[in-house]
Amino acid sequence: MSRKGEVQADQIWKRFRVDLRPTYFQDQIGRLADTLRRRPRPGWRWALRDVNLQMKPGESIGLIGANGAGKSTLLKILTRVMYPTAGSVHVTGRTGAMIEDRT
Repeated sequence: MSRKGEVQADQIWKRFRVDLRPTYFQDQIGRLADTLRRRPRPGWRWALRDVNLQMKPGESIGLIGANGAGKSTLLKILTRVMYPTAGSVHVTGRTGAMIEDRT
């Protein structure tokens, strides 16, 4: 890949650690209720799992999905704002992400 403007993402995985420490009184009450209901405590959440993408210069894409599907996370990784947990991203030239919220 040597042409300016190419984007290639191979097997991108991204996970986030869920903070287990309560910070507000309402959070503490919610966690107590979850404990009483015997719900498992969260630790890690996968935002992206095994994503592959290839774009040539001049191409554009649109990402559509439900809340929490990983759209913004993928854009942040492609624009080098965030790094993947696993996988590789090769970007030549400049990239930019335009995010629009249509509710």
